[in-house]
Parts: sequence; structure tokens; C-alpha cells
Amino acid sequence: MGNKMRQKMMYWSRKEAVVYQWRMILLLMVATLCTVVVQSGWAHAGMSLEARVACQRLIEEVSWKHTIWPEENTSPKPPLSEVISEEELRKKVTETLRMSKALEIIWKHPVEGYQLQAEMERMAETTQDAETLRELWEALGNDPQLIAEVLARQVLVERLIHDWYAFDERFHGRLKKRALRSREGHDRAEDMKGMGSEYHEVEWKKGKHVGEKGRDNTSENVVELSADEWQEEAGHVAGIFGVNEEEIPIGRVSELQEDEDRFYVLEVIGKGDDGMRMGVMEWKKRDFGTWWSRVGERFVPEVEDEAYTHHLPEIAAAVPLSYASNAMSSSFVKPPPSARRYHTAVWTGTEMIVWGGTNITAHFNTGGRYNPATNTWTSTSTTGAPNTWSATTIGPTPVARSYHTAVWTGTQMIVWGGRNATSRLNTGGRYKPATNTWTRTSTTGAPSGRDRHTAVWTGTTMIVWGGYGSGYLGTGGLYFP
Repeated sequence: MGNKMRQKMMYWSRKEAVVYQWRMILLLMVATLCTVVVQSGWAHAGMSLEARVACQRLIEEVSWKHTIWPEENTSPKPPLSEVISEEELRKKVTETLRMSKALEIIWKHPVEGYQLQAEMERMAETTQDAETLRELWEALGNDPQLIAEVLARQVLVERLIHDWYAFDERFHGRLKKRALRSREGHDRAEDMKGMGSEYHEVEWKKGKHVGEKGRDNTSENVVELSADEWQEEAGHVAGIFGVNEEEIPIGRVSELQEDEDRFYVLEVIGKGDDGMRMGVMEWKKRDFGTWWSRVGERFVPEVEDEAYTHHLPEIAAAVPLSYASNAMSSSFVKPPPSARRYHTAVWTGTEMIVWGGTNITAHFNTGGRYNPATNTWTSTSTTGAPNTWSATTIGPTPVARSYHTAVWTGTQMIVWGGRNATSRLNTGGRYKPATNTWTRTSTTGAPSGRDRHTAVWTGTTMIVWGGYGSGYLGTGGLYFP
């Protein structure tokens, strides 16, 4: 090895050492600031925004430490500062405070100390990753006031505001009235087209044996169900009409139904012993992300001081979750995303991100992030990325779909392709959990629309191949994020 090469290697070794030293100094400064917060009593008498941001950074450092950096990636795992900027970190903190203020002003429900204490106790009792939860608490000096204000408040506020917004008639009442007027004036769901609603048809086919799902069916709006699935879904439809399964009416529009995303009506167009065809008319609610992006800035990012002394609960040893179909439900304060199939899921190292899929009558462009350490679900955003340097198009979450693919890059989940009720898609999106934002993938040079394809991450590129479009496909493409 020549002297120039040795000198170059020594230069980079020294440079990396200096970068590491400065990073450690920065973390020490942040930790010191949080310690000053505790010792000075700020955490007990109202934390400053700067103190909250400093403590949030420590939480993010723990999460980033456990985030998977794929072996295929050719570059080393970057420091957290390259993944989430100071501005983005500050925004995350202020959003929690603004949401706290919105709960107080809109719903007359300020977040109180006893609720934060209960949230800490729930985390400690139901955690599925006790080791990481301990790390999070240790990062905040095991101080119950800091844990309550920085960690528990963020989880609690996000859960409450999403749940209360979803069914509040002050925000969705006008849409409900329009849907009711459309329902009352028409006898067929198809006749409601063009009235601010979306209409599609779906056909169910019953498999011959339990477990038979007919996954090779290539029609966009035909779903084959196993005998057990048929029984469950047919029972659900019968319940909507208030009859037994054998008495499900044909050609009759149901009463208006509501879930967290929409209002809708069903009409059974045809029914046989092993098949059912339905028309679905739905009115989509304005999603939380869109609403909050318009009103969030109106709320001052501050919370009232409260003289409440928190105590640190003992973290229980994590008990592995049962795989029974309903075993998880009792453990969560916020339920998982709406029940669905043919969605995707990726594991980041700290969270499972679920997105897309279908529940037979609808396709989803929503999802959720499950954190086993805190045993909580949070919703994925439906808003776009905030900056414009990317070569891809800035925009909201990808359109609803199922049978798509998802890969994890180390910092982003990339979803692509799939189908909805009317077409196969060659679009997608990049979701960044650190900032809870989406960026659309470009369609320039993209492969043709398809579903049930495959996708892999090479370290720099997502490779898509195969699937079904106009027929079975032997083509694909490379996407460079």
C-alpha cells in the first residue's frame, strides 16, 4: 500500500473520529439540558419549548439506534441529524402541543395529569418490548415528569384527537346530510352516481373448502373467499340489513352506514349459493391530516401548568402476544387500523407499518404504525412531504389500493403498484416515519400498472417485476428514490 493511500485512509479515519466526537458532545449537551430541566424544576412547573425539543431528540436517538439499516445499503447508517432536521423535530413537538390545545378548545377536554399517569401505567403494564421502553425512560433520566410530558403526552394526544375527530358531526355532519338526502331520493345505489359520492361494484365468490382463497383471480372487482370468510362477510351484510343471511334482500339499498373514513350504503345486486354481487356507494370524509393541515396553526403550542406529581410505574416483563384473531384487541387503548386484507407491512426495527388493503367493500389509503415498546398504534399521515428537493412529485398519500408491494429502505417505506376497484396502478409513494410524511413516486418511465407483483430493495434501488396487468407480466422496472 502506497504512502498516499495510507495518508488518505488516515485522513478519513481522523475525520470520522472527529465527527463521532462532536456527535457525542452534542448528545451530552442534550442530555445535560434535560438534566437541568429536571433539577431546576422546569419539568414540574412547565417545560419550555427548547427543553421539550431537547428531550424529544433523546427519544428519537433511541428509536434511530434500533431502526434497521438494511444490509443491502451501500452507505453507512447516517446520524439522526441527517434523517430528521432540527426544524422537523421542533415541528413534531409543537404539533403535540397544538393538538393538546385543540383538545381543550374544540372538545373542552384538556389533557390532565391523571391521564398522563394512566398512559404511563398502561405502557408499563402492556409493553411488548420492555427493554426498549426502559431505554426510552432512561434517556429521559427515569424522571416521571419528563416521561409524562414528553412521551406519554405525545401518544395520548395523537390517539384522542384522531378518535374524536373521526365521528364528530361538527366536521362530518354536512356530508352525512348530503348522503342521507341521496339515500332517501333513490332506490338503486348506482343511481346516486355524480352526487358527490363514489360508486363501485364488487363480486364475492365462495371457495369450495375452508382456506381456499382463489388468489389467482385476476379481475379487479372479484374476490374469492374461503367458506369461513364467506360466512363472516355474509353475516356482516345481513346485519346491515337487519335480517338473517338467507333473507338478504336483492335490489334494496341499505340504511346509511358510517365508519371512521366514510359514509356508505350497500345494495345486493345478485346473490346465489356461492356468489354475491354488490354495489357500494360511499361518501369519503375529509381525513384528519387534511383538516389538521388547515386548522393546526390556529392553536398556540403551549399547555397549562398543572401541579400534578407523577410516579414512575414498574415496567412489566413483556408477554408474547397470542396469535388468536382477537387476542390483541384488549391490550390496545386505540384499536389497530380498520380491518383489512391484501395490505402490506414492513418492520423498521422499532415499529410495524401497515398500509393499504381492502375490506371487501372498500380499498384503503390509510394505515398505522404499531410500536411494541409503548404498545400503541398511531395513524400514518395522509399529507405530503414539506420540502421540494426530491425529484419525485410532492403530494398526499397514494390512492387507495390492495395487492401492492412495500419495501423498507432504512429511512422510508416505498409502496408501489396494486389495484383498486377500477384499475391497476403504476403509482406509489415514499413514507418517512421520522416526519410522518408522504412523497409521491414519479410515473416517468414506470412499469405498466399491475398487482401481485414482487419488489425488493437492493440498497440503492427498488426492483419491481412480474405480476398481473393486461395479462401475466414478464416485465419490470428499477426505481431510484
